[in-house]
This record gives sequence, structure tokens and C-alpha cells, in this order.
Amino acid sequence: MSTNELSEVKGGPHEQSSQRGEVEKLDLEKIVDRYNQVFEETVRQIITELKKDCETYAELEKKLLQFERDLYWRRETREKMEPLLLRLKSYVEKEKNDLPITNRP
Repeated sequence: MSTNELSEVKGGPHEQSSQRGEVEKLDLEKIVDRYNQVFEETVRQIITELKKDCETYAELEKKLLQFERDLYWRRETREKMEPLLLRLKSYVEKEKNDLPITNRP
């Protein structure tokens, strides 16, 4: 039986490995989706915590900078936290950019 004939046989080794590959891919996609959900929730929670007692975005950015410095002092967290810090900064920047313009006298 040729390779093509084997893959045409229901439950043949090629079909099973293909199905296994699809299942693994779906499982990996679910894991990545869950990671993204947890990551974004973590970003929102950190921003909420940083916003406490802040009246302006300047104060928020100052607290974010201090948070970043605190993380960078711990060598073991520096590399792991870089994506988080970048996302926190972009979150704050987007929030600022979404605000309407106010005309100050």
C-alpha cells in the first residue's frame, strides 16, 4: 500500500498523526489565548493599582516609572517583565490619546 493509500484509509497512521497535530494545535491555541487573557487582566489590575491616589497622568507615569525601576533592580525579573512594562506604558499612552482635547484658557 502506498503512502497516499495509507492516508486515505480511515484511521490510518497518517490520518491519526494529522488529527493529533490538529488537536495539539488547538490545545496550544487555547493555552496562548488563556495567556493573553491573563496578561491583559494583569495589565488592567496593575494600572488600576498604580492609579490609586493619582490625579493626573503625570502622577500615574511617575508611579509607573518607579514601578519599572523597582522591577529592574531585581535582576531575575528584568527580562521577564520587559513585555509587561512595554504593555503597561502603551496602555497608559493609549488611554491618554483617547481623551478628548480640552481648550484651556
